[in-house]
Parts: sequence; structure tokens; C-alpha cells
Amino acid sequence: MGKHLWISSDATIVFEDRSWITTSIVFNNIFSRVEAFFVPSELACREACYFDWGMDGIELSYVDKECFNIFYLRCKQALIHYPDKEMLAWLERFPDQPEKRDGYINGITFEWEEILKRLELDKRYDAAWIEGYRSKRGEVD
Repeated sequence: MGKHLWISSDATIVFEDRSWITTSIVFNNIFSRVEAFFVPSELACREACYFDWGMDGIELSYVDKECFNIFYLRCKQALIHYPDKEMLAWLERFPDQPEKRDGYINGITFEWEEILKRLELDKRYDAAWIEGYRSKRGEVD
């Protein structure tokens, strides 16, 4: 069964770029990791982003600009730290199949990068705001 990330209802964005659809396994692999990067002061934003996380996916079209950019930031940070210990431990199931391990990592990384590209198309995306937010918080990758 597939799940979707509905990013925007902005008609100026090509329809295919307003959302992203993948398998439940890839979806959960990515968004459970993204959710873990939210910090306690971002609880309301995290809850807004993940409010509809369920059978179908995640809906971002109604979150405000600040929350959207925090979601983007946490999504990008989670990708930078991927694969994490949990994923590496899971991949140990394939000790004699390095191509299979690499395929899982590369496939999920590709999907993640596609998500970031689509998020960047949204009018709420603001790289300067994100950098200022990170700087104010003293965050480094």
C-alpha cells in the first residue's frame, strides 16, 4: 500500500510536484526519522505536520510558513544523518549482499532528495529563514 506527502495546493506548482507518493515502508522509514529530529520547543509544529499521519500519509498544505520551514529543516537534517544506527543494524540482515544494502540506502536517499526538491518548490519555503532559525538556535549539522 502506498502513502503520500501532500505538500501544497498551490496551482502555480505542477500537479506532480505538489505531492509525493511511495510505499509504506519507504514512507515510514523517512518520516519516522524526520519526526525524531523535531526538538521539544517545536512540539506544536510537529503535531501540525504529523496530524494526519496515518493510513494515507502526511498533509502539509495547511501548515504555516514557519512550521513548513521547520519541517523542511528537520527533513534535511534527518537525511544528513542517514543511514542511522537503526538502519545499519537492520541492514546487517544482508551480510553477504552488499548490493542489496547499498540499494536500500540509495533508494531511500533518492526518495528523500525528491521530497526536499518538492518542498523547495512551495512558496512557503524560505532558505534564508531556515538559516536564520538554525543560527538563532546555534544548530550545526
